[in-house]
Amino acid sequence: MRNAGEKTREEEIAHCEEQCRFHAQQFFIYTQKLNDLKQSAHGPDGRVMADENEKGGRADTDLTDEQWERIVPLLRSKKRYGRPMVEPRRVINGILYVLGHDCAWNKMPKRYGSYVTCWRRLLRWRSQGIWQQIEQTLMASALEAPPPPPLLMNSYEEVAANSK
Repeated sequence: MRNAGEKTREEEIAHCEEQCRFHAQQFFIYTQKLNDLKQSAHGPDGRVMADENEKGGRADTDLTDEQWERIVPLLRSKKRYGRPMVEPRRVINGILYVLGHDCAWNKMPKRYGSYVTCWRRLLRWRSQGIWQQIEQTLMASALEAPPPPPLLMNSYEEVAANSK
């Protein structure tokens, strides 16, 4: 005699078969989705394209083209052998993201590559004095840029002037 709620052997087999079919369908769906994502991640030249952030553009800490042009001369480009280096702009953007958002390295978005690579490159650049030069260059470019218009002050002053 079986207890209430217990399944017979046949019911258990039927349940397991149903679960197998369901998971096989899920596996097929996610395999197709993964292949579609891999296909869309490559540009027409076959290179992997950088992901865009959730807003559809660059992050607020990403370098502008003008800033990048100023930083390029600071980076030493010795001819290397072995594994190719990760694109320096991508690494710098990753470092700036972590420092600017005060987040943990392992929480850095994947579009910047490996967080370990960014962290190690920052340590290397700091020990060589390169990172200090990069910071000085970025500060100088920020100081040269015109300040954004004070929208709140202007609108408040306009309201006050119009109310007289």
